[in-house]
Amino acid sequence: MTIFFPLQILDFLNNKGITKIEECDKGFISNGRSSLPFELLPKNTIKHKNIPFYIQFNKDNFDNIELNGQSIKFPNVSAKKIHFLGVSSNGSFREKIKFKLKGEIQSEGYLSFSDFLNEEPAFNDEKVLVFNYIHTLSGVYKSIKANIWYNSTNFEEVMQFDEIVFPDNLSMHIFSITTEL
Repeated sequence: MTIFFPLQILDFLNNKGITKIEECDKGFISNGRSSLPFELLPKNTIKHKNIPFYIQFNKDNFDNIELNGQSIKFPNVSAKKIHFLGVSSNGSFREKIKFKLKGEIQSEGYLSFSDFLNEEPAFNDEKVLVFNYIHTLSGVYKSIKANIWYNSTNFEEVMQFDEIVFPDNLSMHIFSITTEL
């Protein structure tokens, strides 16, 4: 029996990539300050391939982890696979991530996200959410569609970790992480 466990990432959110129409100017998913429209976001759990994902908002109204070389820590996690929802901006990127247990590297993998404005994936990622427009500094821009992408990392066997080390790439953003056992 497969068990999915969405990880609590609320404490690690450091960027605002989803905005309401009245706050279009507060988004920062790209260098041009665009954002994804809150009003088009599903209201409940997002499911892709039967995997549950949750987009969370913290007290600062941040909704994603902008990758800046940080390390995020959890209570001990066991997983055979880890699933991500995210985007790249200003290009499509593939970067190495590390999984540690008590400070020791247990595994390494790659995180790949296509640009949120790409029509087709640049890697093996898959479209999960498609937005019919984006928010920009000046309001709604209907000439462009945007996407949130899915990617995953498989482990050779069930692995335990308590820390994920991300690369320093401010153009990559993670909205949700779910483990599979």
